[in-house]
Amino acid sequence: MKALLLAGGYGIRLYPITLRTPKVLLPVAGKPVIQHQIEMLKAAGIGKVIISLNKNQKRIEEYFGEGSRFGVKIDYYYEHSTGDEDKPGAIGAIHQVTTQFGVGDYLILGSDNFIHGLDLRKMMEFHEEKKAHITLSLYQTDNRYIIERNGMVGIDSNGKVKEFQEKPRIEYAISNLVSPAAYIWGRQFVEEHLPKYVEERKKMKQKPDMIGHVYQYYANKIPIYGFKYEGVWGDVGTPETYIEINRLAFNLIPPSSGKAGKGVVIGKQVQIGKNVEIGKRTVIRGPVIIEDKCKIAEDSVIGPYVYLIHDSQIGSKSFISSSVVFERSRIGDGVHAENCIIDGEAVIEDDSRIEGYAMIGYQTKAGKGSRILGNSKLWPRVELKNEAVIEGEIQTPIEYFSQELESSCFWK
Repeated sequence: MKALLLAGGYGIRLYPITLRTPKVLLPVAGKPVIQHQIEMLKAAGIGKVIISLNKNQKRIEEYFGEGSRFGVKIDYYYEHSTGDEDKPGAIGAIHQVTTQFGVGDYLILGSDNFIHGLDLRKMMEFHEEKKAHITLSLYQTDNRYIIERNGMVGIDSNGKVKEFQEKPRIEYAISNLVSPAAYIWGRQFVEEHLPKYVEERKKMKQKPDMIGHVYQYYANKIPIYGFKYEGVWGDVGTPETYIEINRLAFNLIPPSSGKAGKGVVIGKQVQIGKNVEIGKRTVIRGPVIIEDKCKIAEDSVIGPYVYLIHDSQIGSKSFISSSVVFERSRIGDGVHAENCIIDGEAVIEDDSRIEGYAMIGYQTKAGKGSRILGNSKLWPRVELKNEAVIEGEIQTPIEYFSQELESSCFWK
């Protein structure tokens, strides 16, 4: 069985963070979300992986290379698109990959998804046992947000899919079984049905994109089965889901305890890198990951659910929780940042406040006493004056420093 990771999305809803870092490389609990998937595939005995991506995402190949560092062999397929408008769509991309790499059974994962608890070996055995054309992973949830933004599946007592419902209102949902982006497309479907479906969409001048439409179209026409699992699932598609899946993934970090530095209290599930400096009376509330060469001044509170990437600095009497702070960022004294994403080399000066799901772009500077309200977006190199209050989005012309964005990466 071949593994196919879909990574062709442009991550527009996560601008400005994804102007620099492809969505699937955004870290979840300390490592890129797509890396979690590759490790899951390796554990299931799948050693060959195909990653489908767009031409703007070459740093994915730069990060993984041929895959030997991660114990797998990786091939890359670059979609022929320049933006969201001319993308082939998810189904179109799968068809292109199967045309190039040959028909067969494909285990397909959406690379912006974090999945924990799904036994891929058992799912593949289930697929063979049922002689399925398609097998969907199924995740049980009563969460309204998840139900109304995903495909819901109705199955019979044998697990056969009877109905597929795309993004229903919760009161009309046919079940509480959601279909995450983890599924098997068997040889017969890839060889016989997929080309016909793509051709029909093109004749109707429709982009073959929404994978849920395939399941709606073929339910009760071919054998499609659902494989239920329990665990954790979510995606990094929006600031809200990115922060939330980090919380869930952080809870899976192995417990640890101890002290680092005089008077520093460290809670459970804390990882601290090399040459980290933590001041007196600072409290670290796990789960937290602090990478190499970070510095945290005295009397601050860090955590829970915080990821400080290498060489970042936090001033005294600051409070950071449920946030990702990228490399070489500088956060001053008395700063309050909660449920936010701060990109690399940003500067947040003293007494500033960053509220829920705000995103701070690369090398952006917020002056003293700034207040960045919830869901605001500051693009790279924005400079705020002291005591600025921002609600909304401030863009900058990225063509002036796009080359620098393309060459920088958080893992170096």
